[in-house]
Amino acid sequence: MPTAHDVPPELLERPFTVAEAAALGVSRQVLRGRRFRAPHRGVRVVADLPDSLLLRCRAAALALPPDAAFSHHTGARLRGWPVPGRWSDGVDVVSHRRAPQLEGIRVEHSPWLHGDVQLVEGLRVLVPAWLWLSLAERLPLDDLVVAADAAWRLGDLSREGLRPPVGVAVGRRWVTRARQALDLMEPGVDSPMETRLRLLVLRSGLPRPTVHAPVTVLSGQVLHPDLVFERHLTVVEYEGDHHRTDRSQWQHDLWRYAALEAAGWTVVRFTADDVLRHPQRAVSHLRGVLARRPSHAEMRAVVAQTDVWSTTTRISATEG
Repeated sequence: MPTAHDVPPELLERPFTVAEAAALGVSRQVLRGRRFRAPHRGVRVVADLPDSLLLRCRAAALALPPDAAFSHHTGARLRGWPVPGRWSDGVDVVSHRRAPQLEGIRVEHSPWLHGDVQLVEGLRVLVPAWLWLSLAERLPLDDLVVAADAAWRLGDLSREGLRPPVGVAVGRRWVTRARQALDLMEPGVDSPMETRLRLLVLRSGLPRPTVHAPVTVLSGQVLHPDLVFERHLTVVEYEGDHHRTDRSQWQHDLWRYAALEAAGWTVVRFTADDVLRHPQRAVSHLRGVLARRPSHAEMRAVVAQTDVWSTTTRISATEG
């Protein structure tokens, strides 16, 4: 029985076309064995190669028109942006040419989506600004902001860089959502859940916090909490599960919280359960904390009053 060993080594780790194999002297009979699978007509891959988004995209690229580019959820995943759903749900592509119907491939003909492409892992992917705009067609607002925050942190996007393509989309039904996401996106956000926590805070009517604002503690070290309410001397920290399971992370967290509290800051900690399952409870708790905390102006007044009292006491003692 023909085996994969009859195929040149360069074809064993990636998808390839039947024509490419023939040019290397591999017969069609060899490729008909169970050790190969055919993801698309004229395309083959060694059957025991693990299935992945990257493998599926490389196989699809061999069967798509040359101008096709990966877009929407697929393009975002290839760039490392978080998007909802599973990668196995299908592959998203935009193309201006007529494309064959391929199993598991969604080809969109979008005349307005005329952005340039970049190579990512050797694959044609829409440039970041146009890729994010393709997501705006499908994603709800919060998911769109999550993707924007992550892309900004990776250096793929910025608010100013997104304004021109959003302007081109004027008149489309989802452009309002894209504009809202522009106003809500922030640089430096560490995780999707931090984005969702920040959006929850903003929608509650609480003051807009600063993301990772510098806070100097008594040792002189500068910390950067997740969300900072400077006026209320309060910081909010989102704790993913690794804060519980990683001992060194847990110990570092304890030091951070102690240092912040010693410097006069209140630390409020939230988890995914707070954000996703009990958002109103989380908001009520944070609102109560902020209401009880003095503002910076009030703290300065207290300090000034204390200084006056100390000075008066010293003078009285001297005169006595």
